[in-house]
Amino acid sequence: MNLQEEEILKLVLLGKAEICRCEGQRLQFART
Repeated sequence: MNLQEEEILKLVLLGKAEICRCEGQRLQFART
């Protein structure tokens, strides 16, 4: 795997983690 692919993969995973966090917060708001 070259460096660029690794960087892209990191960004994708960060983006997914961010989306999961936002979804979780939205679900918490919906529950209250």
